[in-house]
Amino acid sequence: MRSLQSKRRISQRRESVMSLRRKYLGVEALESRALLSAISALDGVVATPSIDLLPMVTNTTPRGYTPSQIAQAYGFSGITFNNGAIKGDGSGQTIAIVDAYNDPNIVNDLHLFDQTFGLANPPKFSVVNQNGGSSLPATDTGWSEEIALDVEWAHAMAPGANILLVEASSSSLNDLLAAVNTARNTSGVSAVSMSWGTNEFQGETRYDQYFTSAGMQEEKVHVNTNVRLRGGWTAGASVLMEQFGYPAEVYEGYRIELPRADGSGADTVPFVGRPAIPNRDYVLQLETPEFAQFSGNVFVLWGHDENFLEWASAALTLFNAGLDWRPTDQLRLNGTYQLQRVGRRSDGSTVNIQHIPRLKIEYQLSRPIFLRLVGEYTSERQDDLRDHTRTEAPLLIFDPEVGDFVRATAFTRESFRGDLLFSYQPNPGTVLFAGYGSTLRDPVDPEDPLRTGLRRSDDGFFFKMSYLFRM
Repeated sequence: MRSLQSKRRISQRRESVMSLRRKYLGVEALESRALLSAISALDGVVATPSIDLLPMVTNTTPRGYTPSQIAQAYGFSGITFNNGAIKGDGSGQTIAIVDAYNDPNIVNDLHLFDQTFGLANPPKFSVVNQNGGSSLPATDTGWSEEIALDVEWAHAMAPGANILLVEASSSSLNDLLAAVNTARNTSGVSAVSMSWGTNEFQGETRYDQYFTSAGMQEEKVHVNTNVRLRGGWTAGASVLMEQFGYPAEVYEGYRIELPRADGSGADTVPFVGRPAIPNRDYVLQLETPEFAQFSGNVFVLWGHDENFLEWASAALTLFNAGLDWRPTDQLRLNGTYQLQRVGRRSDGSTVNIQHIPRLKIEYQLSRPIFLRLVGEYTSERQDDLRDHTRTEAPLLIFDPEVGDFVRATAFTRESFRGDLLFSYQPNPGTVLFAGYGSTLRDPVDPEDPLRTGLRRSDDGFFFKMSYLFRM
């Protein structure tokens, strides 16, 4: 073993194991809609919808291309079968659409979309949760945008098809793939549509089964209850009982530094985790109605779950809260706070803890001018990793740049990301976007311990202009 302080490379390796990512959406690089979660091997991997959110709409006149123009441009309008006797409009088929969270307005929005563009309602439109039930998940504004886009345009391109919307409980891949499993196994479904994604992660090929014909791998029983109270308040509670098998491929780059009995040194031995870890978690969540000027939500999870960094049973705590405040028709503020703590059950010590406060401010200066400012601060602290509950010896992680195994030592790091977006739309069809983003980190260089404090590490500029030519 080579003793090196390559903390940057090792911390990147740890992130691939934990799969805790900050996903960026369009020009607003902080528009993440994911709970930092470690409920299962995939709950720490979060997905974001494939949509760029534009400024607040200030008129009701549709702009852009119509469904008939898109269908003609891509050749959908010319699809026929049986020598032209049958139009290829999706009749007799069912399209399953998988998204996260609930859009409570999707039925009305689809009906309005159809009225606006002269389309008939789909023969059948159903909405179910990730298990195929009727108790739908919590609402999320950002994912509602994606749901509306997916449903409306799937119907626009195949107006004769039935539509099944499967809403996952959250944007973790664990929940989304459970929804995929429901969609692909529902009788009559001939196509499954998904418009979300995330980064690649180690061991992801284990989950190819969700897109082929194999079955589920993990064992779990989730008991969920949701109630809608007087005035529009929504509350929910869950008990999550699970058992997950040891993902050997995730820990291929792990070793244990085991001291020799005679005290003459240490040996590097393979890391082999326990075959399975049983979990039990409890969840409470509350969402306020959409009041005239504000709305809010809170989510808390606690219990016994996996410590993926050391593959041991952990004391897990997740807390997420959000508040939307709309003091005027022109100004809107959104604040969120996320906390995740993974602790060792044996001694109560902290393995990893993260705090992420975030603030977004949107201001409609005038009808054509829109401003958006986003700031997000991230603080993370991690302990020395060890072979917890077994030998308690230090863990080593392979560093490909060094070509050797190095100790997974403790670290503390902070970052702040700020983004500014300016939008100018003088008339429908003409729009200009300009943006600037900057990231500050501490440490900027983990190999230089003398440079401390938040320092600027990344800058980016964005400019986009479009003009619609009318023929």
